[in-house]
Amino acid sequence: MKRRFIIKNLFFWQGLSLSDYQQYFASDALRDFPDLERFIQQGYCYQNGSRLRLTETGMALSDCLAPVFVSPEVMLRENRQR
Repeated sequence: MKRRFIIKNLFFWQGLSLSDYQQYFASDALRDFPDLERFIQQGYCYQNGSRLRLTETGMALSDCLAPVFVSPEVMLRENRQR
């Protein structure tokens, strides 16, 4: 559920609400997914208050960035279906 929440929010214009994530999961998204911090450091997203949004570069690379949040189980299932 957490991975789906990240994918369905971060990769759309409104971005990921860190406060909504905290409320839904009683957890910190930046702690749960260290790749988010890496994306900030690499300039793919930025934090504006309690929201993470993709930069123009991040949006252009979103098809490459999103799979980072897909679980190994889902990746394996997708590969079997091909």
